[in-house]
Amino acid sequence: MKRLQQLRIKGTFVYCFNLLWASLVGFAIAHFLAEPESLLHHYTAYRIGRVVCILILVAQVLLNYRKQIVVPTPSELTSSVRNGDFSNSFAWLHLLAILFFIFFVFVIFTLPLPYAYILTLPLMHWMVIAFICIIFILPDFLYFRDQYVIEEDMLIIREGYGFCRNQELRIPLDTIDEVYLKNTWTLRPTLFINVNGIHRQLHATTHSVELAIALACHFRKNKF
Repeated sequence: MKRLQQLRIKGTFVYCFNLLWASLVGFAIAHFLAEPESLLHHYTAYRIGRVVCILILVAQVLLNYRKQIVVPTPSELTSSVRNGDFSNSFAWLHLLAILFFIFFVFVIFTLPLPYAYILTLPLMHWMVIAFICIIFILPDFLYFRDQYVIEEDMLIIREGYGFCRNQELRIPLDTIDEVYLKNTWTLRPTLFINVNGIHRQLHATTHSVELAIALACHFRKNKF
């Protein structure tokens, strides 16, 4: 199985798993609100569930924080595209997945509340929900026009924010010491490179893994 397929499966698994445990937590809260006295009989289960939820969140943070150095496999060395355009494009599927997850969690956690009460939630609650949506979908709007092109032995970077463009940056491939990924247990891994010992994050979104493999192949060729 190719590296890209493995990472997509991992990200999809964690996404679905988060939907599952959010559902379980939401239904548990609805059950305890409907029958408050049941909390006394299931208090031990409640405490265990709370610990499990915390452990799940901590495990995901640690797994995604771990640096995964990209070492090309023999098949990637022979078949991967070394040169070409790895620029971003607007990721509609990623945006829809994030919005669906936020909407799903909102629905699950408001199930026990009366419909009329939900409509009369204080403005601060809606502002918090809107803020969460903006935080998660902002990268899709900020970086969708960023460009990453490998031409011969040069990485050409054109990054910016939204419609503002920075000056073109050219990095010789032989100055890249290391290529690694983080957030590999998400739908969108994050790409980092070391340039002469200096860490730099690339805001590659659409083809972050393909770009990482291409840079790692060049790095291995220059090193060996």
